[in-house]
Amino acid sequence: QNEIFGFLQTRFQDQQKYLPSALCGNLFGMKKNEQGDIILFRQFAFGRSLMKDLPYLRLDENGEAIGPHVIMLSGSSWAEGSYEYHINRPVNYILEADSDKRDFLSKTKFYESGFSERVSGSGEMRIEMLKKISEKSAGDIIEEYNRNVGKILIIVNSYEQASIVQETLANTLHKKQCSARVYRMISDATTTDDSEGVIRRGEANRFASMPAEILIAPAMAIERGHNIVDEKGHSALGAVFFFVRPMSVPDDVQEKGSKLNGYMEAHCKRNPGESIWEYNMRMRQEASKRWSIVTRSGNYGLDNLSDDDKKDIVSTLFILILQIFGRLARVTDTSKPAPHVYFVDGAFRKAPDTERGFDCLTELGTYLDNMIQSETSSEIANTLYKPFYDAFKKGVNYGR
Repeated sequence: QNEIFGFLQTRFQDQQKYLPSALCGNLFGMKKNEQGDIILFRQFAFGRSLMKDLPYLRLDENGEAIGPHVIMLSGSSWAEGSYEYHINRPVNYILEADSDKRDFLSKTKFYESGFSERVSGSGEMRIEMLKKISEKSAGDIIEEYNRNVGKILIIVNSYEQASIVQETLANTLHKKQCSARVYRMISDATTTDDSEGVIRRGEANRFASMPAEILIAPAMAIERGHNIVDEKGHSALGAVFFFVRPMSVPDDVQEKGSKLNGYMEAHCKRNPGESIWEYNMRMRQEASKRWSIVTRSGNYGLDNLSDDDKKDIVSTLFILILQIFGRLARVTDTSKPAPHVYFVDGAFRKAPDTERGFDCLTELGTYLDNMIQSETSSEIANTLYKPFYDAFKKGVNYGR
């Protein structure tokens, strides 16, 4: 009750002094999640302005920004088309990795398992599909374990899925007389007396020294900020298996708010001669219209989206995959074998019995082609993503 009171009472008055208002006004609402819980939410400000507009808190007599200065160092925050991740600001400088490290990562090997089982989007069949691909992937996992070049990361979409995969995979490996030990990630808030076989999210970096060779983790829990490295700073991971198509939580209000802000920033510019009052009114109206669309977008299939919304889905998927790939990309020893990446979920490809459908790997390859070959931004894309792109196009057939 105290948490609810605090949620309703807080006015964020200090932040409101320098953050633009939320696009739809001070938004308040509630929704019910899949577990039947009631979720309350508020949006009181245009949050992404907190970092991008700090230089404009102080202006000189000519209206030019004079600080505080801001440097953004996340390369994966540049992904044209992604409403959620793309930083919509000019890129003035790029820090480029050493050529030997870029060469090392370009030798990464991508594999498609080719399984027909589709985990993502399978609804009530999801658990059964997860169990099946856990059993069928055991051969590749044992091969990676025997390669002995690093630990193995398996990607799922929730802590619940991690538990199911851990049990199924551990039993399958035992039957195949493989001694690899399987751990799963749990949330920091989980209360459990059973500490065997689990690692808390906030302690993921400790996995490098733990007595297990396989870690199962949700995509959104491992994507950023968890470097699992050896004593020399090189990634302790040698392979990643995508048991699911990594997507953010369906119908997540926070993500929808972020996408609303990204959409408006990308599409709504002030017209010549338009007063600030007219511009603000037009922004508020367009934001309300867009919010109505994104809050019901879960009812439509991926292949029914507009071109811009499809590009948003593909570019956001790319960033999720890239950030997880980043767990393998901490490179200090280029004499080691390059990492391996496996796309296991059949949902990475469109269903074989449909003419339309959404083929994620083909869409992803086309998106990368367009970025790398772009006349306006190829230099940025090549610097940030060329090693990943070179490895991806060698290992994945996407109809180039």
